[in-house]
Amino acid sequence: MRKVQLINQDFSDLLFGVLFCLTFIALGGEYLVKDDLIQKLMPSWFPLPKIVSIGCGLILLLGGGLIALGYNLRLAAILLGAFLLIVTTIVHGPAILSNPNFINP
Repeated sequence: MRKVQLINQDFSDLLFGVLFCLTFIALGGEYLVKDDLIQKLMPSWFPLPKIVSIGCGLILLLGGGLIALGYNLRLAAILLGAFLLIVTTIVHGPAILSNPNFINP
């Protein structure tokens, strides 16, 4: 049986890349423009939190931009994967070990 192809493969790859990277680009822009929430989530022991926030925003914009352009996808995937792994561990890891006041048993 023959498969019906509704859209061109190149167009669907481009559409997927753009939709996938929108989250990273939007979050990167938030890190650069208005990072009040990011500053609250950052651990107090971080040195120079504003510079760390700007660096994180640039990493997100670079990774998301590379995926949107379809250029050097392996580098973009490694960059964003490492970013998510490190940030998730540092920001959300301590919350696993503590008992926050705002959670009712």
